[in-house]
Amino acid sequence: MPHLINYQGRMVVNGVNFDGNGQFKFALVNRIGSQTYWTSSADSAPADGVPDTGLTLPVSKGLYSVALGDTALAGMMALPPGVFTNDELFLRVWFNDGTRGWEMLAPDQRIAAVAYAMMAENVPDGAITAAKIAPGAVTGSHIAAGAIAAAGGETQEGAQARVDALGAMIGGGGMNSLKVMLSEGRRTAGIHIISDSTNAGGKWSNPVAAAIGQMFPAYTVKRTDWSPTGAGWTNPAVVQTGTGGGERRWEFPTGADWCPVGFPVDFPMPQGDLDIRAKVRVDDSSASANTFVSKWDSPGKLGFKFSQSSAGNGRRLVLEFATANGTPYYVQSTAGILANGISDGTPYWARVTVDINNGNGGKTFTFFTSTNGNAWVTLGEAVNHGASGVNPLGGNDSNCYLGGGLGTVGLRGAIYTAEIRDGIGGPPVHPLNLDAWAFNQGTVSLQGAPELWVTNAAYSGAGTDAFLLVPPANFCRNYSPQVILISLSHNNVREHGIRFINEMSTLIANVRANFGPIPRIILLTQNPQVPIPTSLDPSMLYESARVAHRVQFMSWASGAGYGVIDIWNAFKKDARPLEVLVGTNTWLYAPITSLTGSGSTVTMNVADMANLSHPDITQVAVIGVKRSDGSPSPINGAYRIQSKSTNASGPGWIKFASTWNESAVLDGASASYCDGVHPSTAGYQLWSEAVLDAFKRGVP
Repeated sequence: MPHLINYQGRMVVNGVNFDGNGQFKFALVNRIGSQTYWTSSADSAPADGVPDTGLTLPVSKGLYSVALGDTALAGMMALPPGVFTNDELFLRVWFNDGTRGWEMLAPDQRIAAVAYAMMAENVPDGAITAAKIAPGAVTGSHIAAGAIAAAGGETQEGAQARVDALGAMIGGGGMNSLKVMLSEGRRTAGIHIISDSTNAGGKWSNPVAAAIGQMFPAYTVKRTDWSPTGAGWTNPAVVQTGTGGGERRWEFPTGADWCPVGFPVDFPMPQGDLDIRAKVRVDDSSASANTFVSKWDSPGKLGFKFSQSSAGNGRRLVLEFATANGTPYYVQSTAGILANGISDGTPYWARVTVDINNGNGGKTFTFFTSTNGNAWVTLGEAVNHGASGVNPLGGNDSNCYLGGGLGTVGLRGAIYTAEIRDGIGGPPVHPLNLDAWAFNQGTVSLQGAPELWVTNAAYSGAGTDAFLLVPPANFCRNYSPQVILISLSHNNVREHGIRFINEMSTLIANVRANFGPIPRIILLTQNPQVPIPTSLDPSMLYESARVAHRVQFMSWASGAGYGVIDIWNAFKKDARPLEVLVGTNTWLYAPITSLTGSGSTVTMNVADMANLSHPDITQVAVIGVKRSDGSPSPINGAYRIQSKSTNASGPGWIKFASTWNESAVLDGASASYCDGVHPSTAGYQLWSEAVLDAFKRGVP
């Protein structure tokens, strides 16, 4: 029997069904594309998972079909049956229309179960009978999680399927909206994350961003992380540079007097101090001004326009504004941008801050420039102005514009980003996605690679109650996301009842107020934890509370119409022991008094065995040991205990296997038992795969 997979696809180029002969390459990969199981041709030059040569297939009105593994086709290698021993297979396709070169299509397509039937051809029907199964051969580890449910009950997979189905019914799934946006390849997209320490530094979201970027190479993928101390976000890090044509920007043609892009005032404007920033490129300073961002219909209204003056005026930064009495004021920097090393044609960041009430009956204006939007250099001296009245934005119902607008001189150059912030250093009051600024008139053009923004508001140690104490604008970085992933059960994992539900409902309402109704809210359950030793929790109350929390959490979320990604179930279904998938968190500490290594075993002396002596405690965490140069010692980590002293309290010793054998600085070093709370490296990979699987399925 030949091993073939019949596959039919559709090919569209620039929105038009392709017609004619096309070049194709195929590969079978795992769900995140990190491992290749088969390629349609040899993969040796280089061995990068991409077939070296393609094959020609006819495409009629966008449709084509192929029998994968059919060696009768020139350029097609056979499909070995062993490829189907892998748990999941996805088909990856490359296409070349003869003009644009090779391009990998996205997303990868999952291979249906019918292909796996090839593995059964050597097992005749009825060959496996009860007599052929040894007693005790089928144990719990051989039965998939949730495969057996109590009568009238619901399996874990059934619960997830029900939530997925509900999500698809009420809106097609936020993940599907994100996937459709990325597949079109024209508009900037976003994923926003609100999390606790389980995603600190993007532990699971960074691999997800990288994997999605590989599926959509035209996109530039950027990520940024929130600092819980205020509204500060890290300087965006580029995960992937897209093939779509440079940095995203609005281009304003030279000589056009008015070619603005803008949006109506759908977001509340600042009512106090003001902070305006823009990344710009000015190509021609001969005009009287180059306007960056404005909210100005006429001088008689409250408003502002932020610009760069002409070369004849020294290329200064200028803020014009009007106050309550309708009088326009003109404030400019005391030095030009050349003083900070910036010239025409060079992209740079311009910024002005306005202290509405400087304590002397007036306002203070400070101008800055920057090359990266992070480190700011003052442009000249701060300017104090005697103007009084309300702030420049209150009561103005006109639109905001980029590159000019009514009553302004247009920009000759480009805008890469613009921010109107509520307060000096405060949060932006409008979407930061350049694509959200609608085209108005003239010959402006949106150029550069579309972007996928992954914004991560991770707050270590926080639950829902902690986020409710923070202004939502601080942790809601608005790049017009399609989905908002909320993962906050880690520190609430033993909390259930109406209090938790009310807190979560309030948090979601606050998030909605900042992002609007479009993004799909998707809630994540938490990873299971290694049970606390029975010496500390004899009745397993903590474990029972965790289980109750998850059940209530999923029931409430699905009933409220939110999407759910069940991380708990992904961990429980995995064949590896839970101890492999979760790392260590420590509860009670004992100071380490000495460490001695023999090259195979380490003996650790501690000041008190009170929290380490119980027989149930079989693992120990070594924390805070340093080398002589002050750097962390490689001995830090978790170990299975080989033996330990039998005293219940007071000084004692613990032995564990390790090749460590060097001097150590023990000032502040301690030992504790492991309760397995946070995911390990393997656990975070599993977490990433669960989120990525939801994206590929398009639900929730």
